[in-house]
Amino acid sequence: MLASLDGPFAFFTTDTPVRAVSRHAVYGQKIIRDKAVVATFDGGPADIANRDGLAAVVNASGSVSHLSISAWTATATST
Repeated sequence: MLASLDGPFAFFTTDTPVRAVSRHAVYGQKIIRDKAVVATFDGGPADIANRDGLAAVVNASGSVSHLSISAWTATATST
């Protein structure tokens, strides 16, 4: 599992076996899953980074890697 924190509230995690990214909300010392699946991939997510409303995920399947960049807000995601 990989994770990426953007500011005090948005936390993203990858699930390589499921080939998906989840979004979490951070409230003080509590982390709550906000959206179970915000993106799915053909290959397993190998790296994740996000900042200023953009999330980037590298996914890999065999010898092929792919970079996906998506915009997100606190209430919705888009690709």
